[in-house]
Amino acid sequence: MRRFDISTGAVILLSVLYFFGGFTLLCTLFIPVCVHELGHIAALKCFGARGRGLRFDMTGLCISYAGLKNRSEEFICLASGPVFGLAFALLLSYLGNKTDNTFFLALSGFSLLLSAYNLLPALPLDGGRMLMCLLSAIFGEVKAGKSAEVISLAVSASVAIYGAHMLPQPWGAALCVAGLMILLSQFESKVLL
Repeated sequence: MRRFDISTGAVILLSVLYFFGGFTLLCTLFIPVCVHELGHIAALKCFGARGRGLRFDMTGLCISYAGLKNRSEEFICLASGPVFGLAFALLLSYLGNKTDNTFFLALSGFSLLLSAYNLLPALPLDGGRMLMCLLSAIFGEVKAGKSAEVISLAVSASVAIYGAHMLPQPWGAALCVAGLMILLSQFESKVLL
């Protein structure tokens, strides 16, 4: 990979995570993020594609790549990150329960949450891009793009609204913020175009 970009949204995200969880939380999140991205890189390598850059924005890391031949290869590469993350979560959950290791259990939980978050069918997340691959196979690129935008807006707004509704719960604020971050990233990408 030749290039690394970091957005203002990423700096804000890291600052908020540091403020609420400290350096320990950032370190604990770093390992599942690396496993997730290594899943993408392994699949890209299997198909002979190459990474061109890495962008860190308010929704997380995004690898830009070239060399995939079709949408099915792209779908597999997109799905490989969450699949690696889920496998990592299961392994660490097993090991953490066997050894009563709370660090393994925390890593397992973060990996599970990261994978579930990335599977949401909202752009620019892996799930939204996977949805785009499926829709383009059915409707073609133009209709798929418009449909994916509408679905992404609906999903991110639903997550934010549900999170706002669940604010009395400890995880309500996290859901609300996650939905708003996805929603904002969609508007940010439209402004940048």
